[in-house]
Amino acid sequence: MTMSAPGAQSMSGPAADPESILAAVERLRGGGVVAFPTETVYGLGADAMRPDAIKLIFKLKGRPSDRPLTLHVSDAEMARRCVATWTDRAEELASRFWPGPLTMVLPRGPMVPDEAVAGALDVGVRCPDHPAALALISAFGGPLVAPSANRSDHLPPTTPADVRAEFKDADLFLLDAGACVGGVESTVLRLGAASGKPDRILRRGPIGPEELGGDVVEQPQIRHGADSAGLYRVFEIDAWPSPIEHAPGEVVVIACANADLASIDTPYRFIELPAEADACAARLYTALREAESINPSRIAIALPTGEGALWDAIRDRIERFAQRRP
Repeated sequence: MTMSAPGAQSMSGPAADPESILAAVERLRGGGVVAFPTETVYGLGADAMRPDAIKLIFKLKGRPSDRPLTLHVSDAEMARRCVATWTDRAEELASRFWPGPLTMVLPRGPMVPDEAVAGALDVGVRCPDHPAALALISAFGGPLVAPSANRSDHLPPTTPADVRAEFKDADLFLLDAGACVGGVESTVLRLGAASGKPDRILRRGPIGPEELGGDVVEQPQIRHGADSAGLYRVFEIDAWPSPIEHAPGEVVVIACANADLASIDTPYRFIELPAEADACAARLYTALREAESINPSRIAIALPTGEGALWDAIRDRIERFAQRRP
């Protein structure tokens, strides 16, 4: 794995030095893979117009080939070239939220290969709010497919160290620009105005229906439950301490700093999440990695009780990841 040096700090993350950007672009143009930061998590990037490069992404991740990839663009103009129909609604949302954590799903344009979207008629496009990501895409001059830089069903990486741990022996270039500041992946919104249907949130994220405005439908919230089998137990605070009772071996509990967990006799290791939504989102995946590194018999996660789109997204990620683990 090749690595670049970190650069100067900005509000959405540190920039990468120009030499590293050029080296990353050279790797992309040769059909290679580049791990790069966005404001949410690190992505695994490849030329969105090269089927061979796209197939390499699927191979590295161990990702099923029927799961489409999102195209990362530098601006709305690049996005327009990737879709068949760029609606007034798309223009409005791009002007309000790009660059930022919003993926819009629109009818696929003829230039997008089947491999990128698993043969689907739609394609997701997003403009990341990170100087290193924007510099890379702009210098490359075209869209990049960029799923999160982790093995399929593993935790998304928010630091260069996470990427290195996932792909120790892989032939990829790591554009190191420090830790991601967001931590929770983008909102995914299927636009329905052209078909007369409401917009539909396919994945919760930092931008919720109130911010989006218009006619928006949300997917039902996933519910995992405290009595599920497997490593993880997800619970509401009022269920404490039942999620860790009778657990063999070491137990880890993850909860926000303001969670009211009454003292109990059962011993456990505690990992604290910040009580503020932004900080909690940035810390979430790191906390889960820390918990798994302990190799406990059970990890119990208290669902945060905060209100708003980002808290909804945090709860969604906790539930989704807990379902994926054996």
